[in-house]
Amino acid sequence: MPIEHTGVDAPVPAGPTVVELSRRARLAVTDAQQLIEAAIDAGWDNPDGFEGADPHAAVDAALWLWTRQTSALPGVAVLADGGEAGFVPDDEK
Repeated sequence: MPIEHTGVDAPVPAGPTVVELSRRARLAVTDAQQLIEAAIDAGWDNPDGFEGADPHAAVDAALWLWTRQTSALPGVAVLADGGEAGFVPDDEK
């Protein structure tokens, strides 16, 4: 997974460390039901009330899992993954 650290040459800001992460991935849902069940088992409560057959349920479930435990995405194939990370400047905290 390529991650670009945008602040390698930048000085570390004073005060509390605030890190801004930007992540982009492309996922192919290979088993929507498995993905949705895994999200429910992990605590996702389907706040929008999508039916299991609705593709939006798989999108929400994948996003919810992705933001909480990126290594556990049953029912998907990761096609691409990458992102950026760096310190938030003091004037933007």
